Amino acid sequence: MQLLPIKQTEAENAEFMQHPDCRDSIIFTMDYFRRIGYTPPWIGYFAQSNGQLVGSCAFKGAPRDGKVEIAYGTFPPYQQQG
Repeated sequence: MQLLPIKQTEAENAEFMQHPDCRDSIIFTMDYFRRIGYTPPWIGYFAQSNGQLVGSCAFKGAPRDGKVEIAYGTFPPYQQQG
């Protein structure tokens, strides 16, 4: 499994924009981090397995009180596979 960072701009994410499952995640993630700040490593990522993008995940911000909150999802072709 490899995590590929979602960058700050659409141009920086060009490699993902054509993927049917990535576009909404990119737009949502870029908008969210524009509002709260883009502070790597506390950003969004695409998950890649065996060369295929299988999902996305993100930190909802930098740690607070030593804790982080995350969001994640699996793309439809990879759901319900255990």
